[in-house]
Amino acid sequence: MKIGFEAKKGETGILLLHGLSGTPSEVQPLGDYLSEKGISVLGPWLKGHDTDPKDLARTNWQDWAQSARKAYDRLARDCPRVFIGGLSMGALQALHLA
Repeated sequence: MKIGFEAKKGETGILLLHGLSGTPSEVQPLGDYLSEKGISVLGPWLKGHDTDPKDLARTNWQDWAQSARKAYDRLARDCPRVFIGGLSMGALQALHLA
């Protein structure tokens, strides 16, 4: 799993998921704000989004869900309380993960 941004601050964590064909930079401003408030944040790249558009075409929602699950598990190792948020398709992945 490739990480776009991460800040370990407190026992509460928030996983922020980007949209379809997007990048973690879409949700990083929110992550930066939450980090300033003492919240741990993690913004992963979802599978297929960090390389060539042809790689994205070879993935599906299950691949993105697996990326989100791995990121959640990583954040949950350090944070007993984890919230999930996302933008567009990332929001759908957040709902699926919840």
